[in-house]
Amino acid sequence: MTDFEKKPAPPLEGWLAEAVALAREHGLHDVLAELTDISGQLGRPVYRITVAGEAMSGTSALIGRLAGPPTGRNSPLGDGTELVEAPALNQDPEADESTRRLAHHGDALVMTTKAIAPFGLTEADFVAGAFGRGHLRRIALVLTQEGQLPEDRRASVMEHIRARAARLDPGIAVFGDRDGLDALRSHLRSWAEAEDRIALRRQQITAQLADVCERMAETGREEEAAARRAAEEAGRDADRADTERAGLRAHIDRRRTEAVTELRERLERERAGLLEELRRSLEESPNAKHWWDTSLSYELHKGLQGVAARQAEWFRHRVEAEALWLTERLSALDTGEGPVTVPTDRDPDALLEIDEPVRQRLHLEDLGGKKLLYRLGPVGAALVTAVALPGMAVPIVLFGSAAGLVAGDARFHRLAERQRSTVREALTRIVRQAVEEFADTAARHVRSVYHDLAEHSLTPRHDEDADSAPEGPSLAVSAAALRARLPAGAEATGPNHD
Repeated sequence: MTDFEKKPAPPLEGWLAEAVALAREHGLHDVLAELTDISGQLGRPVYRITVAGEAMSGTSALIGRLAGPPTGRNSPLGDGTELVEAPALNQDPEADESTRRLAHHGDALVMTTKAIAPFGLTEADFVAGAFGRGHLRRIALVLTQEGQLPEDRRASVMEHIRARAARLDPGIAVFGDRDGLDALRSHLRSWAEAEDRIALRRQQITAQLADVCERMAETGREEEAAARRAAEEAGRDADRADTERAGLRAHIDRRRTEAVTELRERLERERAGLLEELRRSLEESPNAKHWWDTSLSYELHKGLQGVAARQAEWFRHRVEAEALWLTERLSALDTGEGPVTVPTDRDPDALLEIDEPVRQRLHLEDLGGKKLLYRLGPVGAALVTAVALPGMAVPIVLFGSAAGLVAGDARFHRLAERQRSTVREALTRIVRQAVEEFADTAARHVRSVYHDLAEHSLTPRHDEDADSAPEGPSLAVSAAALRARLPAGAEATGPNHD
């Protein structure tokens, strides 16, 4: 006794709904189409017999002789019985698949086979598939065009067909189209009128559903195995990419050090030029004290702006070349990343950003005339104009007599030389301090740009979707669990045939 005889009708509709939901969730469109065909059998009011065979094997003629028009339901086969002619086998793959689906989703199969080539390989394979994957248990073979055989060969041909059919399933009935039509018609009517035909249909559908679940579970296992292999390969690729990125980081670090060194060398050359410009501006000024008090900060700021503009242009080209080089190297890693770009918050033009209070940033508040004259001393306070601008008259108020003038003249020349040297040294210190302050700021910016360039381009992208585990049980687990709940009577029986 099978589980189908022991238990009431299983909740087949619920199992089918679960399978449909599972296939839809995992995007198994072919499985969804098959489940739709399987589900369609449940509510079919007629008993469907599929008639199939190779081209010119007499399927149409057989249907006409058995029950009149192909779609007639009030026929000698009994009310509620439907004969459906399937496309001829061995014509093209699409037609063969259509025939297979019609046969597997019917209640019974009648297979025609020509007398001149009885029950060949194509027909045997088709019947084996209907019995195995289709789980049909109502199959009959009909030898057509029987009149073409010599009388003495008919019995041996029929015996050959029965022997081959028995290897597929002993329950397969064999008839001839000359003398066996009445027996075939009676056989088909008994199938259609059997009390257990609905139970047999549900058993067939359950067995087909079990096969679908097994295929879904196998698909799930294959996908999981493929995902594991892909993850392992991705891990190896990531390790190789990490090694390469480490090398690229080391290169960027070296280039950063080289860039800072080159920047300082460039600024050292710029410092000499800036100092010379300031000296010339001082010499050309009609009032040296006013120049020290008011013009120096502006002139120094303007000079540094020019220095910054030239360094920004140099740095922009350098960073763009680094980004292009990184793009070429990363493309060789096949990471799928786009071109490397300079981070927008670290634009090389930021070297120009010295618009904040320059006096505070560069300590120019210490450059006022009073503090400078304090450093030069009390005599220098009176002589700074003459010292800074050779050829100007010495203030008469410093000297009271001709003798004093002669003595004062010698003293003046000594002091003037010392004061000129002091002014040059003071201006040199001021320019050096300003350029060094700018160099430190620019160097920090260069380091930041290179750091961000490395972080932006060499940090692996984190794929949250790849790391996130799928919610709920996997396809393999869910399909296997559903298969395990189906009755044991749904076990497939794979036929053997030669």
